[in-house]
Amino acid sequence: MDIRGSSLIERRGLVTGEHSIIPMINVVFLILIFFMISGSFQKLETEGVGLPISESNQPLREQEAITLERSGLLWWRGQKFPINGMDAVLKQHGWQIPERIVVVTYRDIESKHVINLIEALRNTGAKSLSLVTTTERPYAGSKN
Repeated sequence: MDIRGSSLIERRGLVTGEHSIIPMINVVFLILIFFMISGSFQKLETEGVGLPISESNQPLREQEAITLERSGLLWWRGQKFPINGMDAVLKQHGWQIPERIVVVTYRDIESKHVINLIEALRNTGAKSLSLVTTTERPYAGSKN
């Protein structure tokens, strides 16, 4: 009896040499089910985040903080001016930039405004800069 004449065997590819991927798919699903059953799903316990503690006992003086608005305008000592006009405002009022300055701004401000301000402060003699970000209005005098 010749098994080549059987259409069932030829359809399954046993005689022609073709390989089926169905057994491999079955094995992959069995492995997947095994790992899903044997694995444990636990909610990760995270420890609370400790907030930083100030090392300085000196309160921040208002004139040392420059507020940078989303529009790129600055608020300092009750005056509102653009970043590129800082030199003119300093000369007009006879102000000196302190060596240590604090910049208060929004968390989602465009980086180009922050970079421009850092460059302007460096050119006016600031030696140290601290950046404080917030999601609320950073300064009471700011209208933005």
